[in-house]
Amino acid sequence: MDICFYLTHYPMCKGYKFTFLAEKLRKLGFDVETVLCSTEATGVRPGEFSDKEVEELRNKYKTKIMTKDKMVKYVKKHKFKYFIVGTYSGDLQEILSIVKSKGAKVIEVATLGFNDPVEHNADINLLISKLGFEAALNKRPGRAKKAKNRIYVGSLFADDIPNTFTSGLRSTDQFKKKYDIKEDRVFLWMPGREDLKNYAFQKRLTKQLGGNARIIAKAHPWSYKLDPKSIKGMSKYMDVIDARDAYWALKTMDAAISINSTVGIEMAVLRKPIIYLQHVSRRPFINKKVGAVGRIAKSEKHMVSMMEDEDLHIDKNVYDKYLEKVYPHPFKPSYERICDFFKEL
Repeated sequence: MDICFYLTHYPMCKGYKFTFLAEKLRKLGFDVETVLCSTEATGVRPGEFSDKEVEELRNKYKTKIMTKDKMVKYVKKHKFKYFIVGTYSGDLQEILSIVKSKGAKVIEVATLGFNDPVEHNADINLLISKLGFEAALNKRPGRAKKAKNRIYVGSLFADDIPNTFTSGLRSTDQFKKKYDIKEDRVFLWMPGREDLKNYAFQKRLTKQLGGNARIIAKAHPWSYKLDPKSIKGMSKYMDVIDARDAYWALKTMDAAISINSTVGIEMAVLRKPIIYLQHVSRRPFINKKVGAVGRIAKSEKHMVSMMEDEDLHIDKNVYDKYLEKVYPHPFKPSYERICDFFKEL
């Protein structure tokens, strides 16, 4: 077999995005297997997939769902040219030692943004950008230095096509209908994991935003899996979208609001405004690294005044410079660059 994707620490929507990539590689003639682990602490859990989804994954997208023990037995029986894992994929030493002993090259895909470390001493590391690697080097130098052969491919999760692929929605009108959006202006609140339980802030924000405007929330990807109770608590004050609809939310919103998030990548690609709420303990790292890709609000009152600004615009030059640093040249969807990489191997 040519390629095996092995995914553990991924919410379901991310598993689907790698499934999309596997489909693209199959169309290029590669023999590709995709496996979702069902026993890691943040892996697939019983009941997370409906019976229909499991059937679709297995039959339509050729994706297997198995325990780690079964995966060990599986790799002992099969031989791969390339074995692909993601960052934060848990204890893979046993599995990686088996596939390497059988001649496979290990490829690690850094999936999110600026702070992805390089963890598995892989033969090849597919990273977001030089900027992202420098950030990882500063944060966790011991791990980041393990990157032997670095290929910069951009962010799979900022690409429109695989993000569309994860959702059942196919237009912004469908998104508005699903979440009953009738207001003229709509904002997307994107709290980090540590901000999710700040119900008092969310309640104040909803009350302060007057007029024909509305705010909808999208939780951190891991929160949907690990902290559903807090998401339910947040939903008392504002609607929380399904994780799979994140791309359509970004596409539909007039602007996004965050404290510290790699959402700046997507908003820059979509040429939409983002407001960073200044935090007392840390600055938004995106702005610190590459300049203010969005606006920084120094207080809640300042943020609300920005949201009420009729001329909530972007600085095209700032966005263009940001993308030059974040994305490799030539600007091309990440999944296409990854496919090109495999074609050239």
